[in-house]
Amino acid sequence: LDMMLESGKVPEADRGRNLFAAGQLAFQAEDWAAARQRFEQAIAAGYDDPSAQGLLAEAYFSEGNYAAGLDYLKQAITARQQAGQTVDESWIRRGFAIAYNNQLAEQATDFSRLYVTHYPSSDVWGDAIAVQRSFYNYDDQALLDLMRLAERTGSLRSERDYLDYISAADARRLPAEVGRIVDAGIAANMLDPSDVLVAEAKSTAEAQAVTARADMPQLESDARASGAKAIVAAAAGDLYLNFAQPAKAEEMY
Repeated sequence: LDMMLESGKVPEADRGRNLFAAGQLAFQAEDWAAARQRFEQAIAAGYDDPSAQGLLAEAYFSEGNYAAGLDYLKQAITARQQAGQTVDESWIRRGFAIAYNNQLAEQATDFSRLYVTHYPSSDVWGDAIAVQRSFYNYDDQALLDLMRLAERTGSLRSERDYLDYISAADARRLPAEVGRIVDAGIAANMLDPSDVLVAEAKSTAEAQAVTARADMPQLESDARASGAKAIVAAAAGDLYLNFAQPAKAEEMY
């Protein structure tokens, strides 16, 4: 094949196909540099089979050049998006796995974002959120927002998820929300109602919810008062969101 291609006598219509075949043979021989070169030439010659781009990325991965392979794969995905073409799920899944398994936080985040954009599901959302929890440290408020996203996408999937949500929300601050998450965790068989932490969170949530509900009208009145502090209005928003009243919460915020 190399001799045919170098002879310059391969018909132009066949050149891309022959370059791709040469790339496949080099790939099988584990000559990664030669494989990449032939795949690049095949694509430049108009060979439009997506497997050429996929194998080019794999050639990078096979020699341990993960960052370069991920950059190429992301560029190929972006090009297909811009051309209005369907992005192969296997490309995104492969890029995500390579980035995650090799501790490449930024690339793992990029591919998880692509995954939830093109192929959203509770499992994909769960993986995307797991990337954030694995590579980045969050304060309680940011973690609370992340776990709220997990709940809304149906991707709370472990005891740790539920316990971290409960801890970040804090039954003393957001009792109704904590109570709801405790009940959901128990119903999903992710939380043991006899566990001390779970039982205490449920008990505190139930007790505090009564007081918090009674305090809501006065807190809103204080938030609307002339000269009210922003922190008071924010607290009112938190409380309304806690009681699953997002429209009122939005107004307070």
